[in-house]
Amino acid sequence: MALADSLRRYFPAARLGTYLDTAACGLLPDCAGEAARDVWEQVVQQGRHRTHYSEQLRAVRAEVKAQLAHVLHCDAAALALTEGPVQALNLALWAWPLQAGDEVLYSGLDSPAVLLPLYAQKLRRGVVLRSVPVTADPEAWLANLMAAWSGRTRLVVCAHVAPGSGIRLPVEALAPVVHERQAALLVEGSWGAGADFLHVTAAGVDAYACAGQHWLCGPDGTGVLYVRASQLSGLDPVWLGPAGLRSPRALDEFGMFLGAPDARRLEWADSALANWHAWLASLRLLRTQAGWEYIGERVRGLSGQLWQALVDVPGVEVLTPRAARAGMICFRLNQVAPERLAAAARDAQLYLGVTPDGSALCASVAVYNHEDDVERLAAWLRKPPVTAADAGLAPRSDPSANPGL
Repeated sequence: MALADSLRRYFPAARLGTYLDTAACGLLPDCAGEAARDVWEQVVQQGRHRTHYSEQLRAVRAEVKAQLAHVLHCDAAALALTEGPVQALNLALWAWPLQAGDEVLYSGLDSPAVLLPLYAQKLRRGVVLRSVPVTADPEAWLANLMAAWSGRTRLVVCAHVAPGSGIRLPVEALAPVVHERQAALLVEGSWGAGADFLHVTAAGVDAYACAGQHWLCGPDGTGVLYVRASQLSGLDPVWLGPAGLRSPRALDEFGMFLGAPDARRLEWADSALANWHAWLASLRLLRTQAGWEYIGERVRGLSGQLWQALVDVPGVEVLTPRAARAGMICFRLNQVAPERLAAAARDAQLYLGVTPDGSALCASVAVYNHEDDVERLAAWLRKPPVTAADAGLAPRSDPSANPGL
């Protein structure tokens, strides 16, 4: 408890209310803000001398990768930095050698933002998409995937944690099955990384894309793409830029160029220096002041308390199974429209999320949360100022539930 209380003081916004919406955006520690301010002060006062600025960019991005390698349990050379998970998925999918008629199975990609790169593969490359519903039973989910398999299946794209249900999918069990059938596995990890730790190398995933802004406490516009070394040579980057070259001058006037020998070849832009310094500060804080093992244990303990607290509230329907949880729990209350309930909670300085399809609420915990946050949520839900008669908003349809895409 002492360590948890100590860590909380690094996150000023945690003191302004009960923040249980890390699934939407994680809180930033004060050191991240200080790092970003220092960079902006430097470039304003001293200018952006291109050579020096570029050297700083390369150095800080290399340090960010070194920190992320500890989170994902992989070699830093296997990581490409991106401006978010959508860019990471686009980089991976467009580089993957897919052809018209090839099939892609996908599951748990409940967010429209991460579905769009897949839809583009169908519209522009003639790829066939097949949706496989998420189930709480891992064996049933694997069986459903195999039932959807065909001789043209080339790629499986699934979530680490499905944002529409909070279910942690059995990625480790899926990877060997996919490889036995001569296909590849791409995992969207934004709602898992930093809350539930997947050893991407040992798990055998071929690619893993995630955002920096959730449990990894990075600014908006940060993300990462891991690519397994054995897959890298078969990927042909579509977007090219100086960031992906072996060296800044590895090209000539005749159109010849040399890409980086590692995952950096998939990078095409460097983005803002302040963003990477801020994220590096966050990652260093989390690793040195807490440690990723402690963070994983802390989040799992809090999510277990959260699950039990919600189950005990009359009228609450918990959608996330306890055994398949990570850092977020999805639930409904007495048929009250989730968006109305979330708005009422904000008025009480209690911050919740809503699932991408609008059908449920999402409460998520992180290392800066406290047991009291969970108890306050449970107490508020027992007497919310919104009733079913006030519901007003109908849940939106789930864009990932159309198997005909």
